[in-house]
Amino acid sequence: MYINQTTFRRKKGSTMRRLVFGVTFALFTFYCLAQTSDWFSGGGRRRREPVRWEAPAVGPPTNEYTFARLVYSGGRGWNYDSWTTDAPKADVTFVAGIKRLTNLDVRDSAFFIPLTSPEIFKYPFLYAVEVGYLQLSDEEAATLREYLLRGGFLVVDDFHGSIEWANWEEQVRKVFPEGKIEDLPLSHPIFHCFFDLREL
Repeated sequence: MYINQTTFRRKKGSTMRRLVFGVTFALFTFYCLAQTSDWFSGGGRRRREPVRWEAPAVGPPTNEYTFARLVYSGGRGWNYDSWTTDAPKADVTFVAGIKRLTNLDVRDSAFFIPLTSPEIFKYPFLYAVEVGYLQLSDEEAATLREYLLRGGFLVVDDFHGSIEWANWEEQVRKVFPEGKIEDLPLSHPIFHCFFDLREL
């Protein structure tokens, strides 16, 4: 069997060059990710810019309605301070929609309130995001229980998979150990109190 040595050396050299290029490219990609991400602190995603916020002022709200985002304990790795997800842009955008569709006097700027703040009872509507990372302290669980039993309304959002949902269920049991999570049927009045929702 005849083998052309020149062709063999050319193919061997070409394969080696591709291998070197592939390894170099992979190392370069990893280096770039390491410079721009939390790869070494447990994430692999782009770092979030810190959200600047101040404790709510003591006293009654100055507007008829305030969209209040809940500041809670929890978060790990890249998702530390999970409550800040999409803030403040999402809050301001949502408020703009409320102002466009209603006649409510709505606070224009984003508003963040800790679950441990005594001022929380002045805001009947709370929004919490990424609660798959929520870790309630005993104080927070007791406050949230009292808030909800007084008639407060809490909207939670943004779950990713069964693990995060299981964590949320665990935290809810701290608040209402005697209760259980139930799906509301479409006939429930909450789906017909403003808009008449016919499908979900």
